[in-house]
Amino acid sequence: MPQGNFQEFLTSNPKSKAAIIDNIFNLKKYDNIEIFLKKELDLTKFNREKLIFLDTEEKNRVSINKKKINELKEILSLIDIESLKKS
Repeated sequence: MPQGNFQEFLTSNPKSKAAIIDNIFNLKKYDNIEIFLKKELDLTKFNREKLIFLDTEEKNRVSINKKKINELKEILSLIDIESLKKS
């Protein structure tokens, strides 16, 4: 920190101190990284929720299909019994 600026730093309010520190250490680039990472996190959360939803839908479809298969098997077994009776 340049010589005269240290006194300014000590006597400034917290917001001004933050600006001085940001300027000294070039912290703006970290703000941009933080913004980018937050967007990536939000997108990842959205995609995760979407996958959970799709997985649940698929499990429901499988369950329905299993029920239909069992119903059809039952019908087939009845048909076989009827055909045996006729023979």
